[in-house]
Amino acid sequence: MYKRGIIMSITSLMSVGLLLVLMASTLDSARAFVPTSPMNRHNTATVTTVTPSTSKVSLRMANLFGGLFGGGESGNTGAVSSNGVETLFTLSTTKLKKGPLQFFLKIYLVAAQNEPTPGSWAIGGDESNLDSINAYYKDGTGMVAVVLNDDNIEIQRHGKSPSLQFVLQESLLLHGLLDELQSLAENEEVEEEKRLVQWANGKQTVDDARSTLPARQE
Repeated sequence: MYKRGIIMSITSLMSVGLLLVLMASTLDSARAFVPTSPMNRHNTATVTTVTPSTSKVSLRMANLFGGLFGGGESGNTGAVSSNGVETLFTLSTTKLKKGPLQFFLKIYLVAAQNEPTPGSWAIGGDESNLDSINAYYKDGTGMVAVVLNDDNIEIQRHGKSPSLQFVLQESLLLHGLLDELQSLAENEEVEEEKRLVQWANGKQTVDDARSTLPARQE
């Protein structure tokens, strides 16, 4: 009898222990499915950080379109047409190879886009006019468009209120562009008929255009 009592006691204790283990396991499982409280969700929320470069790009684009369409604050440097487009000068040609010349000018402008400081200009095209190469200035107040027509090259300024800084840098950009065009027209290493551009009035065509720009410092 005594041994039987001991065996029954041990069996009962084992049953109680097993029950406690099952209860603990059930409690842990229940905790796994309990949703995080609002306070915990707040504490563990992931914060998305906008990098400085992204912010600068967004601000630059906002300034760009705001300035071109009259939304920015800038000094008005002269009279422009009602739509903010002004033809600065036109280079008359007797021969102009559009495709190759456009490719060359794009390369030149891309190379010059970091002058005088990195990111000064952004070079792009125009979906509404595939013959145009556009150079956007970093302050968003103006854009230079180089338009290749059948018998001339037209240089346009876009922007209702271009800043003084834009006008100064625009002048330097266009002086350099005229240098490159003149070099192409006078390249003695290439036969005249094979040159990318030929002027209607010879070198005077470029000189007349240059006279419309502020003089550059030598």
